Amino acid sequence: MENMKDLEMAFFPIIAHEHYYLVVFNFLKGNTVIIGNSNTRMTYEAKYKTLCELLKKLFSMHLEKLKHPRAKDVLNKNPTIIRPKWGTKENDTDCDIIMLRLATKILSHKINIHREKMSTEAQEFARRKTDKNLRKKMIKEAIKKKKEKQESERIQSAI
Repeated sequence: MENMKDLEMAFFPIIAHEHYYLVVFNFLKGNTVIIGNSNTRMTYEAKYKTLCELLKKLFSMHLEKLKHPRAKDVLNKNPTIIRPKWGTKENDTDCDIIMLRLATKILSHKINIHREKMSTEAQEFARRKTDKNLRKKMIKEAIKKKKEKQESERIQSAI
């Protein structure tokens, strides 16, 4: 991609209130979607508006500086919340993993003409930057920290 005008989609992973979700600006379709695993019926205004409006404003300003033709679309269009059939109201533990899997699925979908390049670059990066044992260690440490944090929160809420 030589410049932002060639951009087809922009992905922004968000974490708010210990919940991960993905905001995707689709320049080909001219829309924005919010993707996560939450299946609550909370509205855009109640759950996402504060952060998404800030993101839209900042990203739109950046695109304006670059004279991107979709800068106004980013700012003016309200996002659509994707509510997956498999969504959950209780599982707030795995939302980070689910968000990453969704982004991977989109990027590796067969209609993505950049799929092979993305896959090759990701594999090359993983091969160069981490060895197998280090990856395992990092994953185990992340799981341990997550469990400790959840246990700490359970204890505090019980007090």
